[in-house]
Amino acid sequence: YRAQSAWVALMEAMPDRFMVGSDDTGMANYDTLINTVRTGLLPHLSAPTMKKVAYENAQRVFKLAPLP
Repeated sequence: YRAQSAWVALMEAMPDRFMVGSDDTGMANYDTLINTVRTGLLPHLSAPTMKKVAYENAQRVFKLAPLP
């Protein structure tokens, strides 16, 4: 799986509006889900957008301390 170019373009255009996350969805193959995000989406974003989508936006929204 690879993110569609339209989604990548939208995330690049508005990087402060997106974040990825996971939850216990009862899926037997949780590792596959996480691997899809790590290989099918994040590497296709620019470095600044990838950081925002992967964790910086969540830090901001949930008022979490920055990573060391």
